[in-house]
Amino acid sequence: MSVVGLITEYNPFHKGHEYHIEKAKELTGASGALVVMSGNYVQRGTPAFLDKYSRTTIALNHGADLVFELPLPFSCSSAEYFALSAVTILNKTGIVDYICFGAETDDLSTLEKIAKALIDAKNNEEHSLNIIIKDILKTGVNYASARSQAICKYFNDSTIESIISMPNNILAIEYLKAILLLNSNIKPVLLKRTNASYHHDKSNDYMYSASSVRNSIENDDTLSALWDFDKIYKECYNTNYPIIENDFDRILTEKLIFNIHNNIDLSIYNNIDEQLANRIAKVFKESSYRGWNDFSMKIKNKNITYTAICRGLLSILLNIKQCDLNEYLDNDICNFVRILGFKASASKLLNQIKNNGKIITFGQLSELNDNEIINDTDLKLIKQGIYADELYNSVTALKFKSEIPNEYRRKIIIK
Repeated sequence: MSVVGLITEYNPFHKGHEYHIEKAKELTGASGALVVMSGNYVQRGTPAFLDKYSRTTIALNHGADLVFELPLPFSCSSAEYFALSAVTILNKTGIVDYICFGAETDDLSTLEKIAKALIDAKNNEEHSLNIIIKDILKTGVNYASARSQAICKYFNDSTIESIISMPNNILAIEYLKAILLLNSNIKPVLLKRTNASYHHDKSNDYMYSASSVRNSIENDDTLSALWDFDKIYKECYNTNYPIIENDFDRILTEKLIFNIHNNIDLSIYNNIDEQLANRIAKVFKESSYRGWNDFSMKIKNKNITYTAICRGLLSILLNIKQCDLNEYLDNDICNFVRILGFKASASKLLNQIKNNGKIITFGQLSELNDNEIINDTDLKLIKQGIYADELYNSVTALKFKSEIPNEYRRKIIIK
């Protein structure tokens, strides 16, 4: 039985995701789809639109066979660590033959060429690509822009610019880098996105982006009706959505007040460098605070993107520090994975992972009490995730005046 791995967020799940699962199985001939999915916080640095258990239920109803959770803080880190952690989990299961991911291009060879060059540069400070990047940084642009310009200059190919400017292509390159770094036997399979780009917002097209879906549902326009979201989300018996950044305003404000008034260097947090740390403190002291989105827009400038700001603020909110991430990376990223759900027909995959994999799987948190294999760093990562989930649950319960089970009462979803 061959297995294809998918790295996802489903924030929220839509028809394009269903298409991805179907095509991944079709292109690879795989009979099983193992999904590594972000939990209650996602890579763009925000809380998930819908909780992880509801998204798991929907994914299993629409083609996924097994859903694992991508641990915090990797789920809300840069593309590099998001991709590396997810591919590491797929690789450690020992059962994944392929990884299928979407991109705005179908030119896999060029993406692999870029990935190889970036790894060579990472392993060699004197690599010419690094020298080019340093020269471009002197012009005042941010690192992401400098790297993109340097790659074009390094390959002396202007057509590469259009490839590396698209977000899904950037993520695809990181997946390919991870496969190379891990010396993994997993085969990459590229699926070109249909009709809609990442930022696409046309409601009359068959495929479109998750951001369009979120905006549509939040604004209650015709797009949500077009996709029959009422029907899809009744499958998970949850009406507690959408959850958005501004729902966390009060908690974030308290965290910012504590840190800034106690002169804590914000660059200790993950996703925050010195420039962003200074910018957050300056704007907080000099302007009126009117919510997460408003505050982020005031911080934003030509060298600091909105997404980078959100990731930084989320790290402050959840108390995720740079030293934490470094500790997890040194600990081989993670030696465990939490099972969110699976189809009964896929239970044999779990047995294969248990017998042949190099990763510990668990479902309910109570299972950890009897597991002496997980080390202190793994337990720290798990507890950090529990804290973040309980925060998400409390905000959701308050917003919708509903009862939300705590994490210790949650069970694996079996379909």
